[in-house]
Amino acid sequence: MMSMAERDSLLCRFDWPLDASLRVFDLELTGDGGRPLPRALLHHLTIVNHDRRQLVYPIAERVMSFGKETQRVSLPTTVGIPLQAGQRISVYVMWDNNTDRDVERVYLLVTIHWAPRNQVPRPIAVFPMFIDANRVVGGHDTYDVPPGGCVRTSEFSMPIGGHLLAVGGHLHDHGVYLRLEDADTARTVVTVSAKRDQSGAVLGVARKLLAVRGQGPRLRAGHRYRLVAMYDNPTPDTLRGVMAYMAGLFAPDDARQWPAIDPANDEFRVDVRALSGPVYRPGPRHGEPCRAIRGAPGE
Repeated sequence: MMSMAERDSLLCRFDWPLDASLRVFDLELTGDGGRPLPRALLHHLTIVNHDRRQLVYPIAERVMSFGKETQRVSLPTTVGIPLQAGQRISVYVMWDNNTDRDVERVYLLVTIHWAPRNQVPRPIAVFPMFIDANRVVGGHDTYDVPPGGCVRTSEFSMPIGGHLLAVGGHLHDHGVYLRLEDADTARTVVTVSAKRDQSGAVLGVARKLLAVRGQGPRLRAGHRYRLVAMYDNPTPDTLRGVMAYMAGLFAPDDARQWPAIDPANDEFRVDVRALSGPVYRPGPRHGEPCRAIRGAPGE
C-alpha cells in the first residue's frame, strides 16, 4: 500500500498530438473485465505540461488534478485550455489503498474532450491556476493538524493580471474551507467550503463559477494575495499528512504575456528532478494499463 507521504509514481509520458482546446476531463478506476473500483483507492492523479509554466509558481504547469472526491470537469464551449502539438505531457498518480489487501491490475481511464483550435467562434484561452497552502518545492506539500485544528496560510504575487473564472479545491478529512484573499486588505476574493459528513469525512469541495454574470474577480499583476486553509480537528490525535490547495481557471488579460519557463530557475530545476522517473508508455484503451499495480507502484 502507498501512504500519502510517499512520492507520486509516473504512469506515462507522451507528446500531445495536436493543437486543441481542452474542455472536459473525466476519470474512471476499473479492475479486470471493466468492473468499477472505488475512487477511494486514488489519492490524486495529476496531468503535467512540461512545456508551459505554472501561473503562480515558476514550475511546470499542472493541467488538471483529480482527487478521490473530484467529479467530472466540464468547461463551457466558449472557453478551453490550449495545448499545442508536441508539448510534453506526463501523468502522475498517488494511491491511497487503506484496505487490508493488495489490489491487483488497476486500470485508470482518463477521458479528455477537446475542440480544434480553428473552431468558430474560437474558444477563449483559459489556464489552470493552482495555489498550495503548504508549498514545498520538489517535496511533499502535506502537513499535520494538531487537536483542535489550525489555519495554514500562504502568500504569492501574481505575475500577470486577469480574471478568475471558477474555483474548487482539495482538502482531506476534517478540512473546513479554502479562502483566497487580498494580502494587503484581507478582503475575501472567494471562499470554497468542504462538503463533510457527520464524522468530518470530506465528501467533496464546493465549486464556484465566478463569471456567470460578468468576468469574475480581477487579480492584479504584481499584487500579493493569500490562500487561507482551515482544518478542524475534534479528535485527540494529530491529523497526519493533510493537504490544502485551491484550483481555479484563469483568463489572462493578454495570454501573450504568460510567464515563460526559465530552465535556469532553481525552483524549476528542483521541480524537474522531482518529476523525473522511468517512462511508461500508455497502452490501448482496453488493453494493458500504463503500469500494472500490485497494491501500489514501487512495492
